[in-house]
Amino acid sequence: MHRFQLAACMVVVVMLSGVALAQRQIPDRDFDEETIKTPAQVFASIPESIPVEAKRVLEEVFRDEQHQFGIKKFIGDEFPRLDEDAQAAVITFLIEQFDIDPKTLAREHMMHVQADLPQFRAEYALSEMGEAPEPYLILALKHESTNIRLNAVQMLGRFNSPEVVKALSDLLDDENPHIVLAAISSLTWTGEKLPLKPTLTLLKHDQTEIRADAVLLIGSVFHRHPGVDVMDNMAKSEVIDAVADLLNDSDERTRLNAAHILGESGSHNATRHLLAELRKEDSDVRGAVIHALGELGDITATMPLIERYQLPEAENEREAILYAVGQLCDARAVPILVNCLSEKEVWPSVVAARALGDIGSRSAVPALIEALDSEDIDLLKAASRALGQIGDTRATEPLIDLLQHDEASVARQAAIALGKLNDPKAINPLIKMLYRPSINYEYRDRVCEALVAIKDPGVVPALIEGLQEKPSYARLVTYRTLNKLTGEHYSEVNEHTFDRWKQWLKDHEELLEKE
Repeated sequence: MHRFQLAACMVVVVMLSGVALAQRQIPDRDFDEETIKTPAQVFASIPESIPVEAKRVLEEVFRDEQHQFGIKKFIGDEFPRLDEDAQAAVITFLIEQFDIDPKTLAREHMMHVQADLPQFRAEYALSEMGEAPEPYLILALKHESTNIRLNAVQMLGRFNSPEVVKALSDLLDDENPHIVLAAISSLTWTGEKLPLKPTLTLLKHDQTEIRADAVLLIGSVFHRHPGVDVMDNMAKSEVIDAVADLLNDSDERTRLNAAHILGESGSHNATRHLLAELRKEDSDVRGAVIHALGELGDITATMPLIERYQLPEAENEREAILYAVGQLCDARAVPILVNCLSEKEVWPSVVAARALGDIGSRSAVPALIEALDSEDIDLLKAASRALGQIGDTRATEPLIDLLQHDEASVARQAAIALGKLNDPKAINPLIKMLYRPSINYEYRDRVCEALVAIKDPGVVPALIEGLQEKPSYARLVTYRTLNKLTGEHYSEVNEHTFDRWKQWLKDHEELLEKE
């Protein structure tokens, strides 16, 4: 057997030896305390014929009843060092002793498999076994330990055979709601649709903890399968209604999670529930509701959000509303966002500028240009970014003026925006900035990216004519940009490259004029 396969088998054999392997021969066995072997008894059963090294590591595992068998150290450090014969002997011995104490050995591995074993090692072990692990995991579902059952349920989510799907489906009526939660999750991992009835039961469960976990389960399903029909429209509508009911749950965490998950659902039905919560006078999850409405992207929420923004009592929610409105990208919000640019408090203006950029309406350009006169760094960057997103060349000159701003981050954002405007008027001012002594490397890189983005034949000759003979980082990034624009591969460090680019311009002068 391949060495890696032996190691993989070892991991799973040790994990399942007290549960699955025992149950493979005696499926209905009730473990009798008197017949359970202690670690000392197991060690005493080691045959003399076993290799010395195998005996040594088995002694490490079974030498101390209070030691919990040193599982992590054994699997991680000792077993991989054995040769193939010793590994095979250890595995064989453990299989023969699979009726050892399930309350110690099996629980040690099954309860803490993710803590004791790196996730990738457990997955490799399961996938590399010569014998499929599903039957053992299915048998482990009958174990008396809830934690062992839970781990088995979670591992079965990695397989999608009919036997696994049936075993998980049989658990949907289990009396333990934690088992049902895990079974639903694993079924969706196998590609099955979300089972409606047990899901609704969990969302309406008497225990706060179960309702909270059920909400998170729905969220993980939406997050894990975006755009995939894990339930039909009717079932999804019922689930959304049940989650929406939890907006009024007694537990605050559950209320907040319900709002968040409605935002991830992509359901128009969720918008209706969230807007109803938005209008409540006493809602304590309104911030989460506002965020969820932005995440949904349903423009039917635009005007209700704007109406909420204008209420005096919504003062503490205004930044969140502006952000959500920006996510909706609805041009109907432009007038109120433009008004926000002149707010006394700067941050709402910054959020409004970002939202206007996301919406992309040209009607906001004059107000955004006016915002470039602000002394606030964040507003200058937000307005510059927005103007670049909108792409209106009316902003070219004001953005060129910002290239010389004392704050490098402002000048850098102006350069990026000019690249997006694609206006040839910006070529020479950008090239001048390349050789500005006080600017940093990152700014020069952004300037070059902007020049590449301006798709104009005048960029190449302007860059070559602006080359300085003295070596500098500015000249280096110019060489790099010229290679990118022309398809050449001239060295960036060769002392003759400067002359080669000058000659290149002469050789291509007619071609550039035609362009």
